[in-house]
Amino acid sequence: NRYALAVFWYQTTDLQIVQQSMTGKAVLQPFDEPFDPLELTEEDIRWKASAGWMSENGICTWHGVKCHPHDVYGEEYNGDFYVMLLNLTKSNVHGILPREVFTGLNKLKALDLSANELEGTIGKELGGLDELQDLFLYDNDFSGYLPPEIGKCVNMFNLYINDNKFTGNLPPEIGNMAQLRGASLFNNTFSGPIPTTVGNLKKAIALYLDENKFNGGIPTQIGEMESLIDLRLRDNDLTGTIPTELGNLNNIETIYLDTNEKITGTIPVELSNLVKMTELHLYDMDLNGPLPAELGYLQGLVYLYLDGNELTGSIPDDWGEFHSLEQFFLTGNNLSGSLPITLRGLQSLEMFRAAGNDLTGTIPSDLGKLTKLEYI
Repeated sequence: NRYALAVFWYQTTDLQIVQQSMTGKAVLQPFDEPFDPLELTEEDIRWKASAGWMSENGICTWHGVKCHPHDVYGEEYNGDFYVMLLNLTKSNVHGILPREVFTGLNKLKALDLSANELEGTIGKELGGLDELQDLFLYDNDFSGYLPPEIGKCVNMFNLYINDNKFTGNLPPEIGNMAQLRGASLFNNTFSGPIPTTVGNLKKAIALYLDENKFNGGIPTQIGEMESLIDLRLRDNDLTGTIPTELGNLNNIETIYLDTNEKITGTIPVELSNLVKMTELHLYDMDLNGPLPAELGYLQGLVYLYLDGNELTGSIPDDWGEFHSLEQFFLTGNNLSGSLPITLRGLQSLEMFRAAGNDLTGTIPSDLGKLTKLEYI
């Protein structure tokens, strides 16, 4: 364990090693300056906190290191033992994450290196951490494929690797991680189909695959994720239709499918089964057909975004039952008919947008009695 931590220290604090290992960042904004690793200084790469590191003190006293319980109780153990937790979040750590972190710290239960300046790939050695429960690598510059060996981390609860540069297919072995509660992979460049094995994640409460380049259809097996509360697939290249099986997600509260411009078909009536849902984001897609009256059963809905589609027909009278609805967007569809007088039942409504349709008639005067309404 001491050797693995020493390799990690030198890999991320030796200026020459860091300069040689980092690739630099692309210019993302017009007024940004290119980043040249060779211009880094010792001050630039100094950890924000590093008390104890590389001293003669036991590694269990080093900053960010917590060891497994030792047989010395009642006092801080000043020695070396198996590392249970390595937490260096927001510590200004630069460079490449060495493989020794995975091979040498094989009793790790939690690894948190989030919000740093780490680069490089994650190797197959990750699969050796079979006791790992929490992996937080988000907000770095990791790249390359996610190794299929991640499926060996069968005790993992939280996988948060969002805001990186991971590429390639999401390995189907992720379905082996049956204990997973949270899977956050958004804002990468993953591609290919979403593996059907995600349906095996029966205990997952959050699945964030948004802002990637996934293609193909939404797997019907997602409907088998019985504990799911928050589903986010927005801003990908997904195709096909919205699976009716999503209506089986009895615990779901939030669904983001928006900004998948190739998803077509109708809004499934089965979504009306999701009585716990508070947010439904289906904007900027290619949905067509009528608005299902049955969605009026979702009286806990707070945000409903259906703008930027090809939806037709009239606004159902039953949608006046959205008593909790605060934001209601229908802009840019092909809706017709008049605004139903039942909209006066939207007592919590703050914003209502329906421009860019073929609506006719007058605006019901009772909408003026909606005291929270700020924009129409």
